[in-house]
Amino acid sequence: MKSRLLAILAGAFILLSPTYVLACAGEGLVKNAAAAYASASRAGSGSAFVSAASRYSDLRSVSLFALGKYRKNFSKAQEAQYISLARNYMGKFMARNARGIGGGDIKIVSCSSGLIVTKMGSSKVTFKVAGSRVSDVNISGIWLTQALRSNFVGVLSRNNGDVNAFLNYLR
Repeated sequence: MKSRLLAILAGAFILLSPTYVLACAGEGLVKNAAAAYASASRAGSGSAFVSAASRYSDLRSVSLFALGKYRKNFSKAQEAQYISLARNYMGKFMARNARGIGGGDIKIVSCSSGLIVTKMGSSKVTFKVAGSRVSDVNISGIWLTQALRSNFVGVLSRNNGDVNAFLNYLR
């Protein structure tokens, strides 16, 4: 009985101690992804961002999400070609919008409900984490998946859903 009471008190002390910090689910994943993105930013190339994003995200799923209602218009061969082109597009997009994240330490600012906000260099970068993958990233106030979807659906819509015109746009 006495040892049980001591264990409870010790646990309460640890939980109430100001030095105790609850672990942030996904923190390790985000720190690794952030370091890879910072390195890609320093390299300044789209291919470096594609390489980094491929390690920590499911770029195929992101690419298919970006098609919105037009996904059904793609044959399997067109889909494979599109995914390759979309990956390159994402890399260039990230390289354009990620200036300033390459320097300084990576600090976790906040963590809640699958959103982890970091400070990278002079920029705030927010990661959306689902399971063991980064499902989206917000750099310079822009969510990657929503920006892609808005742009891609817009291009497809202006071309009446013409997949070949869209693939030419991505080239």
